[in-house]
Formats: sequence, C-alpha cells, structure tokens
Amino acid sequence: MNTKKKTREQGSILVIAMVILLLLSGLGVAYMTMTSEYSKQTVHSMDYQTATEAAWAGLDMAKVIMVLGHDSDSVITATPWTHDDSVSAAIGWDDELQACNVNMQNLVLSAAPENIGPGDIINDVTNFRIARLLNYRGTTFGVAVEDNDDGDSNLLTDSDDLVIISVVAGLIDINGSVTDIQHSFRSVIQAICRYKPPVYEPDNAIVSGGNLDISGGTDVLGDQGSIYANGDITVEGSSWVDQDAYAAGTVTGDDKIGGASAAGQPLVDIPDINPAAYQDLADYELRTNGDVYDVSVDPAVYIDTATDVDDVMGWTYDGSTWAGGAAVADGTYYVPGDKDVIISGSPGTVADPWVTTLLVTGNVIIDSQAVMTPDESGVSILARQDILISGGVVVQNGMIATHEQMSISGNVDIVGMVLSESAENISLLVDGSSEFNISAGTASITYSGELTTFLDYGDPYIQVKGIKRIK
Repeated sequence: MNTKKKTREQGSILVIAMVILLLLSGLGVAYMTMTSEYSKQTVHSMDYQTATEAAWAGLDMAKVIMVLGHDSDSVITATPWTHDDSVSAAIGWDDELQACNVNMQNLVLSAAPENIGPGDIINDVTNFRIARLLNYRGTTFGVAVEDNDDGDSNLLTDSDDLVIISVVAGLIDINGSVTDIQHSFRSVIQAICRYKPPVYEPDNAIVSGGNLDISGGTDVLGDQGSIYANGDITVEGSSWVDQDAYAAGTVTGDDKIGGASAAGQPLVDIPDINPAAYQDLADYELRTNGDVYDVSVDPAVYIDTATDVDDVMGWTYDGSTWAGGAAVADGTYYVPGDKDVIISGSPGTVADPWVTTLLVTGNVIIDSQAVMTPDESGVSILARQDILISGGVVVQNGMIATHEQMSISGNVDIVGMVLSESAENISLLVDGSSEFNISAGTASITYSGELTTFLDYGDPYIQVKGIKRIK
C-alpha cells in the first residue's frame, strides 16, 4: 500500500517538474525573442541616429559652401555648382537653382559617393557640389537646393533670396556599396535659408528691439511695408500697415494690418547702432569744445569754433548741444562725447534736400521741418541714445536708427525705414517704457526694400529661417 502511494507521489512530482520546465522554457523563448527585438530596435535607433547626424553635418557643410557661392550684383564669389560648370553665374541663388536642376538630371544614385574629408570641404569647393552623393566617415548624404514659393512662377530663378536646402542622409554598408538614398535607416531634413550679408539690408519698414506702439494716423506702406518687434506690437487709431506684423510677443490690432499678423516669432537680428564705429566715414567732426574740424583729410583741418551766438557751417554750440539751423552744410557729421544734436532750423527743401548723415553719440531731437537725404549709404541718422521727432521730417531714401528709444509724434514722410534697438535706457529723453512709439497725427513710412546701409552686420552666413525633419 505504501509502495503504491509513493509511486503516485513520485508521478505527481514528475508532472509538476515537467510543467515548471515547460514554463521556464517558454519564458526563456519569450525572453530571447524580446532580447532579439530589443537588439533590433537598438540597432535601428543607432542607425537612425547616425543618419540624422550625417544629415545635420550635410546641412552645416552646405551652409559653409553656399555662403561662398551666393552672388551679389557687385561681387561674384564662386563658380557655379554644376558637374561641368555649364551654368553661368547669376544674381542671388539663381545659379544654384539652375545648377541643382542640371546636376539632378546627371545624378546616378547607384554610383559610389565621392570620398571627402573635413579639410576638403573648405579647401576645395569642387569636392562639394549640389546634388552629389558624398561619403563622409561611413555615412553618405546628398544636398539639393529648391526654390521656395516666391511668387515668380519660376523654380529656377530666385526672387526673394530664400531657398530650401534639402539633405538626405544614410549609411554605407560594410561592403562599401551605396545604400544611402534607398536605405531604410535614412534621415531627411529641409531648411529654408537666406543669405545674410555683411552689411545691414533692412527687410522691414519699422524694426524695434523691444515693444512697438503705433497710433494716430500712421501709414506703413510699400512692398516691404512690414513691421517687426522683439517685444509686443500695438497698432491703433487710424493707422494702417500694408504688409505683415511680426512680434516675438503679442500683436494687437489685426484689423489694421493688411498682411499676416504673427505673434510668438523668433527674435529678429538687429545691428548694433554705434555711431562711434563709423566715425571714419565723417567729413566733419563737431567736437566737445565747440571746434569744427574737417576730418575728410589727414591730418584733420580746424575750421572754426562755434558758439551759441556765432555759427560755423550752420551749427551753433552751447556746451552741451549742437544746434543745426536753416542753412546747415551738406556732409556726414560725427558728434562725439555723448553730446546732443537738435535740428530746429528747417534745413532743406523737397527740391533741394539737406544731404547729410548724422553720427551722434548722444540724443537727436528734430522739432522743425527738416528735409533730408543720406550722404552715406542709405543712412540719415544714427544716434547712440534716443531720437525724438516732434516736428516734421521728410527723409528721401534713408534710414533713421537709434541704439536706445525712439519717439515720433510729428508729421513725417519717410521713404526708407526706422529702427529702434531699444537697448538699455541710459538717456531719459524718451520714456523707456514706450521703447518705440509712433503717435503722429499724420505719418507715412514707405519701404520697398531698396536700402543697403553701411552698418556692420557681422560676417556673412546662411541664416536658417525655418527647419523641419521629414524623417
């Protein structure tokens, strides 16, 4: 009896052991399957990351070379990017678009990519061409340049200095065959880019480094009659903006904006408004002791000493402020020592404007009907502190710019643009809380993008206006 019971118990234990063994085997298989899938996912992730890094490297390399290839109407900086240099040099991005079109027709995706190294990119422009497969440290990428929708109905000409750079990147397998464009682990990025010149070429009629308040009857007109602020924008009263209003902060007054109204935008780049940096452009210097010098020659020549009684070339000086009368001489003036300039003598007429550029390290106040046109490269007034315009001003094809704050309350007619850097509020001439305020009864600021200034905008580079990852 005991023997049978023992046998049954041994049988039960065996069955339980087999069940446990089966369970452990199943768990082992499941674990191995999970490990295999995890390993595949890890490899996939690593390959994707590698391809993505290759894509970003391709974009960076393209930007370096494209800044050399951008042609202006005065300087041709590089030969066209075609496989046989069959596209003639053209303005802006025209030759790049045409070259890419030619190269895409001759691109063989099954061909081995050209080997390049870091030094070759800079030293030999011919190693980097549009629409060519490049082998870069075990990865490969191709770069293409396409026209954006610039309204000219021609994909091979550029009308707005914006193009789309597309980069497709992948891996090269262990045998060295081409697997880039067709590779399952590929990365595609697209960036809309523009050429940033070494000098400031304004894109907008009004630019503010802080808030921008427009009220009264101010009309902002022209093909590039847009406004941009790195703070908030408020448009009210009977004012009107022909084109777009872009703000890093908020936009108030959509019904008074003819184009797009966009809040939360990236900060716009603003050049440093520093008149002292451009004093070598001056014809005359109005010094802190009242002396007037001709600095267009070396050494500078003393002309005369101005006082608040006797003028020199239409200027008088009271120890703190230089005042311009009705017959101020033409020329570019540099005013050092944080001294202010006030224009109260109504110089210039529409038929015979005052040809001048004012480089003022202090404030500028205009309380008369001044009619001005630039003497130097598109710039009428640069002020290191504030600009206050309470009189009437007519500016013919020029820019008025200040490092700190600006207020315009008089009647103005400006063909050109106005800019307030809205930097630290050292001068208290203009209320710092307003930063840039236009409250004119009647004002017209018309800009069509024709200004090229002498303001230093740093080294030229390819500016990315927007970017997206397709894959």
